[in-house]
Amino acid sequence: MKVIPRAISHVGLNVTDMEAAISWYERVFGFFLIAPPVTFKADGSAMGDVLTDLLGEQIKEVKIAHLSASGGVGLELFQFIEPESKRYSSHDYWQGGFFHLSIIDPNIEEAIDRIVTNGGKQRSEIWPSVPGTEYKMAYCEDPDGNLIEIYTHSVERMYSNLG
Repeated sequence: MKVIPRAISHVGLNVTDMEAAISWYERVFGFFLIAPPVTFKADGSAMGDVLTDLLGEQIKEVKIAHLSASGGVGLELFQFIEPESKRYSSHDYWQGGFFHLSIIDPNIEEAIDRIVTNGGKQRSEIWPSVPGTEYKMAYCEDPDGNLIEIYTHSVERMYSNLG
């Protein structure tokens, strides 16, 4: 039996300053806060037990908030208090795990300008994502160093006619 495609619920990002990150994603991409920051501690509570089960005995405290993007896809922000969150470094990109978050913005130049103006960074030039088409892409970073790829069109529109 073939499994039908499932939707992506959310992506989780580690940030170093929860309030600043919420504000940044609201200003730059128009995401909106659906669940404000809540602090969880590994203190024997139900959520504390979940944290310890998932992250091990070293986790003591974390703040978590949820934002929503277009289409109902969520962005879950984590600020680890103990041990403390550190800025992300993509220098070891060849290792498994999270590589980047991709966001669609039909005006890629304006999106990059908002990113840079608000403390992020442009990491690459604007490139054609599919040569010979109007589809474009560029890589940027949020203020915590998380890689963000900007696409001008959806993945389905860009890649569905290539095969």
